[in-house]
Amino acid sequence: MKFVKPQPLTPAQERRLSDFLESAAVPAGTLNLNQLRGYLFCIGTTPAPLQPSFWLPPIFNCEGELPELSSAAASRQIEAILQLYNQIMDEILQGTPALPAGCALDEVISRNFQPGSVLHDWSWGFDFGMGRTAAYWAELPLAASDLEELEACWTALSLFADEEDAHITKPDTPGTPTFEQAMTVIGEQLPQIVVDYAQT
Repeated sequence: MKFVKPQPLTPAQERRLSDFLESAAVPAGTLNLNQLRGYLFCIGTTPAPLQPSFWLPPIFNCEGELPELSSAAASRQIEAILQLYNQIMDEILQGTPALPAGCALDEVISRNFQPGSVLHDWSWGFDFGMGRTAAYWAELPLAASDLEELEACWTALSLFADEEDAHITKPDTPGTPTFEQAMTVIGEQLPQIVVDYAQT
């Protein structure tokens, strides 16, 4: 059987999916598009095959099953989510995963932690996914050094999800880089960390 490369969403499809995820047609707490991208990257890099029945409902702030989304338009957007998942999985397998467009680090560090920031939303989505997949990593017989490397990646990839947690991770202490300096360094390294993590 010939492999058919997944087709990425077109800009128009992305706009329609984004509008759908933020519309009154879905439950409160549904992920927005950039949160979804971070979440699907996390799902795609989990060391176990995960079925859509596991990872689709949480997108809509549901557990166990999808909410009632019976319209034809909603069905098309579910298909778009599956297409986005396949796109991200293909990028992972090809070694070319990337942060979303517009995910540049804002020089005002606090802005990178605000909802609506592409970096914050993607990081929040990744962290959201880790909360649902950590058990799969816990089942692996990892060496201490491998676990330490993974934990460093998890910290970096979810760092911009919550500013208070980031301050705990990197407190301002005398003789060390400031919080802003540390966040800048990690933010600039994040595109490469995404690639390296996908290859673990």
